[in-house]
Amino acid sequence: MKNITLTRNGQTAPRDVEVSTMHADGLVVGQGVMLRIKGDCCYGGPTPYKQYVVTKIVKSDRFDGKCSDVTFTVAAKAKKPPTTNKPTTNKPTANVPAAVPVAATRDRDAAYRLSRQYAKVNGSWKNALEQTVRFGAMLKEWGDFLGDTQGRDGEGLRSWLAQNCPEINYQTAMGYKHLAEKTVRMLGGGAGAVAALLGRDTVTDPDGNEVPIDAEVVERKEAIFRAADSRRKLEQMYFDFTDAPAKPKGRAKGSKNVPRTDAERADAFWKLNAAALAAPWALKSIPLVEWRVANFALSALQPLVTALKRRVAEGE
Repeated sequence: MKNITLTRNGQTAPRDVEVSTMHADGLVVGQGVMLRIKGDCCYGGPTPYKQYVVTKIVKSDRFDGKCSDVTFTVAAKAKKPPTTNKPTTNKPTANVPAAVPVAATRDRDAAYRLSRQYAKVNGSWKNALEQTVRFGAMLKEWGDFLGDTQGRDGEGLRSWLAQNCPEINYQTAMGYKHLAEKTVRMLGGGAGAVAALLGRDTVTDPDGNEVPIDAEVVERKEAIFRAADSRRKLEQMYFDFTDAPAKPKGRAKGSKNVPRTDAERADAFWKLNAAALAAPWALKSIPLVEWRVANFALSALQPLVTALKRRVAEGE
């Protein structure tokens, strides 16, 4: 089959290609050719050859009668022989999309809720303490679940947050979680207290039944957030709730409030200066000191060295 490169003269047709060429010699109607039309756009490289069939040749008087108008038609593809399908006894099966794993959906939902609540904690200025405690309660609830499925609470929750909620700082989140645990204890503990902090009306019992939260727990929660408008006040409320013994005023003997003797102050002074003189920086700085400064320091230290030797001899 002959390969021909033609130049398009502006004619456009959806199926037929009509071009003028000076290379139509030897072409006859019905002849198959491999045709590449120069000027056609082909992304990624030159225009490839395609199979055409000559359908019409008209002599033209252009170019001193040396040109012909040739019409080509895309060659029809050979049809494949029909294949006989053997009867099968198998019933057609519907295309069922792959089910999303339950664990992946659960983790995605928990990550979305925790990230959204964490953003509220950092961005809200109204009810900031309540939003913080709610985030801690959500983290406690999810951490308890991970504790049952991934080992200890700290390890499971820390790795889960790093993988699913990288924007949540673990240390900060654990502080909010401990604050929520203190609030839960003040509410009486249990799943009902956690659900109250999360703003729920019911809690699921071990049998799977929805049980309403005790109204006293809800009232106590509202009273706590009315009385405490800061984390410091909430911590003090928890301190009072636990009936912890009050710390004695002042400091114990031996602290900075107790006057020290001259001997104790002398020991502290020399411990501090001996540590400073023995520091690597001090030893490395000696070669950098000028000779005059070194001689002055040595002269000043001579009486101290003599006195220290005398004290050591007395102790022996």
